[in-house]
Amino acid sequence: MEEYLYSIIGISLIFVCTTIGALFVFFIRKKEISPKLTKIFTGFASGVMLSASFFSLIKPALESEITYMPNWAVVGIAVVLGALFLWGIDKIVPHLHVSESKEEGV
Repeated sequence: MEEYLYSIIGISLIFVCTTIGALFVFFIRKKEISPKLTKIFTGFASGVMLSASFFSLIKPALESEITYMPNWAVVGIAVVLGALFLWGIDKIVPHLHVSESKEEGV
């Protein structure tokens, strides 16, 4: 029974934190966000994503047991392939950048 209680508390904490974070959209929805604040938000989000990818993906992969190749080689190849995939998706999928009015992509 105790495991269920811990799960409910953990899920509730994540839900509350996500809801509080999403509430900021309603407060700044119609206001113009300054470029400095945009850079701060973007930097914070990229830092969170970088730490999440390192501590949840890269670090455990480096600590895993692989017999056919060195761990660092497998992780390096996976990171490079992931970056190439994202670069290719950016070039293929049509999208607009904020600072430009010209559409980029195929």
